[in-house]
Amino acid sequence: MAPRLFRALRACLLVAAGLLAPRAASADPVADFYAGRTMIMLVGYEAGSGNDILARLVAKHMRDHLPGAPTFVVQNMPGVASLKAANYLYNVAPRDGSVVATIGRNIPTAPLLDTANAKFDARKFTWLGSVSRTVTLAMAWHASPVKSLADATRMELIVGAPAATSEAARLPLIYNATIGTRFKVITGYPEPQIALAMERGELAGQAAVSLDSLFAAHGDWIRNRQVTLLMQSGFAPDARIPDVPLGIDHAKSPADRQLLAFIGRPYEMSRPFAAPPGLPPERAAALVEAMRATIADPDFRADAAQAKIDVIAPASAAEIATLIDKIYATPAAVVARSRKLLGTN
Repeated sequence: MAPRLFRALRACLLVAAGLLAPRAASADPVADFYAGRTMIMLVGYEAGSGNDILARLVAKHMRDHLPGAPTFVVQNMPGVASLKAANYLYNVAPRDGSVVATIGRNIPTAPLLDTANAKFDARKFTWLGSVSRTVTLAMAWHASPVKSLADATRMELIVGAPAATSEAARLPLIYNATIGTRFKVITGYPEPQIALAMERGELAGQAAVSLDSLFAAHGDWIRNRQVTLLMQSGFAPDARIPDVPLGIDHAKSPADRQLLAFIGRPYEMSRPFAAPPGLPPERAAALVEAMRATIADPDFRADAAQAKIDVIAPASAAEIATLIDKIYATPAAVVARSRKLLGTN
């Protein structure tokens, strides 16, 4: 080949390489994975539930914050307060970043309290973040003579719950043992029926209702003083109800306080989202960032407000990881006592 022709060909190749190099350098493997992909948003609750509505809102907005803008399809997998979905997410779902889920706030304690049925280590999920935090309330209907937490330790208060294994039945047992309340639980009331039973006088109160749910469904009860808020869970008063006493401050002993802390920590991640363990790091990071951006998105917050879903003090993925480490660090004696009181194995 003539030297001049060789030099011209070499120059053309160098120019072509220079044009292609920036494209190769700017290629985004995360966007390449998600572009055109159908993502699964798994919901551990029934269609139409509050958690289902929230999951659909997150799916709607999260695609805008993921490289490649994948399409989301929502799949409901109700069962045992989302334990079925958590087991699936951990043991069956593909670990490639194509499946995310909303599962219950009590899932982190499930492997410690229900060792026969919880087939996962909550520390190993890829936690994405939580849309909000909440507190639970014990409250008495206005017709009840129980007007304070002190009254609830002296007089019986009949409260309702859907089933013996429900949060509404288990928390009163914990409170009776650690604070000295005298809650009497009547099971067999589906959640929507508890409010009606209180209004009819069949029940005198409820010992484990989410503040968010109460504001959304029966904010008029608070405004019209139809209920007395006896106590709230958590480690600091919710800013919306600063004068309602903290249950943990009324624990009868340090051991009782430890138990209330163990049971109460999950409310620091009231509406969590997660993905399977073992995801490729760059996809896990993209999902965490997409969740953070979704929760901060004004359009998402506007949609959530319209659906009466509070977005209050969201918890980041790192905060959830720290919270779960604290749960797993609970002394064995405290966990064993919890299992005994709750009737789990």
